[in-house]
Amino acid sequence: MALQDISVIQAARVDDPNEESLAHWRAHFSRLHLDLGCGDARFAHREAIRKPDLAVVGIDTCLDNVRIPRRSPPPNLRLIEVDARSIGALPALGGADRITVNFPYGSLLHWMVDDAEKCLEALTTVAAPAATLETRINTSALGEIGAVQEDVTRHLADAFARRRDWSTQFGTMDRAALRAFPSTWARRIGSGRDTTALEVVARRIG
Repeated sequence: MALQDISVIQAARVDDPNEESLAHWRAHFSRLHLDLGCGDARFAHREAIRKPDLAVVGIDTCLDNVRIPRRSPPPNLRLIEVDARSIGALPALGGADRITVNFPYGSLLHWMVDDAEKCLEALTTVAAPAATLETRINTSALGEIGAVQEDVTRHLADAFARRRDWSTQFGTMDRAALRAFPSTWARRIGSGRDTTALEVVARRIG
């Protein structure tokens, strides 16, 4: 798929995009959903189709794997090719009402697990009042970086507790939940053996 067929902003830094153009587009929609580490962008595309009044922005360091229909892309979808760890520097979009990080890996996963407090600080910076933050991390990805779900759960719970501006709920997605989740990677994970995922759903309260 040719990226020029959809609305893609390629940037060396997250504050590189044409802010005037991005802000003008954002002003047409009442709410904003940021999908960090959007991968093939199918989840972001689905959310944009389901909720046409919602501005949906998928962010990833590389958009070479984008796999969404080329024709008639939803006007409320934008993709930005940039390191999600710099998300706090993107002022043109305003506060996000929903932030999702689904099955991160590589630098994004390390950022969330190894540097949780700075990660939460950056995400809080772009979160609107009463925003929701949803994170799903598969246990196989944690194993690849030498981590286990129980330790990561405690670590993230401590990081949230120190901030005091998010209420959190921790849970586990089993194979059935993974297969039912609307993302390519979730279904792939759910088809494996003995695979689960940590799910964190947080709501901003401060």
